[in-house]
Amino acid sequence: MNLEIIKGFNNGKAYEDMMKKNPKFWCKAYFSTILRYDIIDNNLDKIFNGWILNARTKAIVTMLEQMRVAIMRRTYEKKVAAEKWSGDIAQRALKKLNDNKRITDTCSLDPY
Repeated sequence: MNLEIIKGFNNGKAYEDMMKKNPKFWCKAYFSTILRYDIIDNNLDKIFNGWILNARTKAIVTMLEQMRVAIMRRTYEKKVAAEKWSGDIAQRALKKLNDNKRITDTCSLDPY
């Protein structure tokens, strides 16, 4: 269906140029969801381990209780911060969106 829309651009030249390349390089249906490299991660495990570092030295029950309290405190702080939002979008997401909009203002589509 979307290819039909692309055929309408520039008398079909956009479609012709796209089809010169193998679809596995540009079509989302061919993209893999499996990471190709193990080293690519978001370091979430390191962040979590650093966050519970003090609790890890305690006995198991004390450790779990300390982690539970820390999670509850963080959840409460995030809830209070979210209640201060003035719009429907989180402030960090809105900033990123506005930054991307500002960047794309300088972009243009060159006709063939």
